[in-house]
Amino acid sequence: AIVGTIHLNNKASFNKGYSQSLSFQVASINTKRVFSSLHYSKSNFATNTKFYYQNSLNNYSFTDTTDIDYSNKKLNHADYTNKGLMQELYFKFKTNHQVSVKLWYNNTQRNLPLFNSASVSKQSQMDENLKLNADYLFTKKTQT
Repeated sequence: AIVGTIHLNNKASFNKGYSQSLSFQVASINTKRVFSSLHYSKSNFATNTKFYYQNSLNNYSFTDTTDIDYSNKKLNHADYTNKGLMQELYFKFKTNHQVSVKLWYNNTQRNLPLFNSASVSKQSQMDENLKLNADYLFTKKTQT
């Protein structure tokens, strides 16, 4: 197995005070999403807390191209729920030293449908992930 990390250009925002956001979405196939974010920072400390939740019945209609009659069918037992929490903590020392700790928890529960069978699926799958990351960042002072 190959393991690696992708560092996106996520920079901590210091001295911004308190902010929050909340988003609700409703989509097709009885899909619902909630996203919440809280941010607090002062001169040498910043924290971000994010929560997400998604649930979908996911029972859509489709044309079965493997069937000789190209019959219309409905996918059943394909619902899923996905939820997670992200926490980021940033500490700044002097002007060019920063330490961060990031935690990500994700839980997905899904039912697994049968595509080419007359029987009803009773299969399901649950994935649970926990990721913890710590970084030290040193920024060299530039002379002007």
